Amino acid sequence: MQITLQKAIINSATITIPGTFLSVYFSSLTAYGIHVYDFKFKKFAWAFIMAVMMVPSQISIIGFYRFMLDLKLIDTYVPLIIPTIAAPTVVFFMKQYMESTLSLEMIEAARIDGASELYSFHRIALPIMSPGIATMAIMAFIGNWNNYLLPMIILNKNEKFTLPVMMATLKASTDIQR
Repeated sequence: MQITLQKAIINSATITIPGTFLSVYFSSLTAYGIHVYDFKFKKFAWAFIMAVMMVPSQISIIGFYRFMLDLKLIDTYVPLIIPTIAAPTVVFFMKQYMESTLSLEMIEAARIDGASELYSFHRIALPIMSPGIATMAIMAFIGNWNNYLLPMIILNKNEKFTLPVMMATLKASTDIQR
């Protein structure tokens, strides 16, 4: 069965939109936690995030594929959406952005007034971080939309291909026909 351009765009949007939202939201929440709280292994957690950021994702692709095979998630969109929650580059950017814009005194004042931690994050931190969130959302959207390697490995059926995979498949089929 041939995949149409519209179907490939819908497939890419099905992966990109939730992936972008999850990446930006949970990375902002992680960066908020690291910036606002003082805990025992704070420096270790930050060093671990930096170390993960330096390791190319292609290194773990075989292990990830085998894990998805064991979970029977091959040829589904779940392995393309859920792992976007762990985006160390977005965490890094958001933490750096918070250090320059989010005053810890405002969070402390909200705590004194009786605000919960999630309320402080949603009503105080997120509005202040909105320019950084918009920047990271654009970058995450472009990265998720242009992702070629993981969808090529995870998706088997033509009707589930994303736009980059479909374009590469079409180019390969035209090259073969020549």
